[in-house]
Amino acid sequence: MATADQREALIREHVEEINRLVKQGESSGIGLDSISGDAVEAPAVLPVSVTLTDLERTIVQSKALGSRFRPHPTISGAYLLDWNGQDQEVTFNPALFDEHPNTLTLLSFGSNLLAELLETVEPPATSDTDGWLARCGVESPVPVVGYYGPDEEDQPEAIPTLASLRKRLDAEPLARLTTEQMDQVRGRFIESVERLRAQDHLVADQNHKAHIGSLKEAIRQLLLLAAYVELAQTANRGLFDEGEALPLDFSEEAIRRLKRHKIPFAGALKLVDVSDVRPRSDDPKYIRLRDSYPDVLVRRFEATKIKLGDLLGQLVQSQNTEKGGRGKDTVAGQTPLIEVY
Repeated sequence: MATADQREALIREHVEEINRLVKQGESSGIGLDSISGDAVEAPAVLPVSVTLTDLERTIVQSKALGSRFRPHPTISGAYLLDWNGQDQEVTFNPALFDEHPNTLTLLSFGSNLLAELLETVEPPATSDTDGWLARCGVESPVPVVGYYGPDEEDQPEAIPTLASLRKRLDAEPLARLTTEQMDQVRGRFIESVERLRAQDHLVADQNHKAHIGSLKEAIRQLLLLAAYVELAQTANRGLFDEGEALPLDFSEEAIRRLKRHKIPFAGALKLVDVSDVRPRSDDPKYIRLRDSYPDVLVRRFEATKIKLGDLLGQLVQSQNTEKGGRGKDTVAGQTPLIEVY
């Protein structure tokens, strides 16, 4: 709706504002490095234990479940699953599921239908003494399973994938795992699980630190906003207005003065460093507030106060969780369940 001259002036104004914000961000942006903390080393790339192709081949060709599957009459690569007296249209192919999301059910890890299917299969018979394969498992805090068998030198080795397990089962069996070798299997399994848990703890710690850092930054911004509201109230103050007259100064003190309001401002200023937060008279947030009506400023201050109290409670809870620890669980004191086949 502006004229050509007005449009050019508005464009110049917006470009200048963008450049100013960019420069401000370069000099006083959020400290992402301090929020993220130390880098977590990426875990070793492990082979996929069970692919969806492996899963499809194993279930569809199994004696326990294979008879329940029939090829889908119209969708190539899909199946009709006889389940609870009804035909369920299913697939193991994610791409095919994407093409028919309203028709097919994807049988994949995390699927309730897949879990129900697998629960109907009886576990294989185990040996009370020795065997060719050992299955190790722990349930807490999350289930972890590992398979082991003897190598060509009659030493226990991990079997990382279903494909390698199938290859071992189809081949001529090697020497049996003896009772004495079970201690080695147990030790190797516990060591591998401890490595996984240690990596999980590192990631959890970094996520927790990042969460605390983001809460602190959000609190800093709310404190700045509250200071802007008070500065806007001062700028709009009339000669006969009641209440204390605050100085119209754009300094750190404008934020620290919020402490006089007690809860939650005093607690926020105690837990969050605001030494590098500076109000600016040319900040668009302040300019918008300065042009607002007095009752709008009052409501804005109260809303900011409520939000600040909520974030401060989250910060205190998160910091208490950090001090008390977050369940540094270990399997060293557990006895893994070992089944021999």
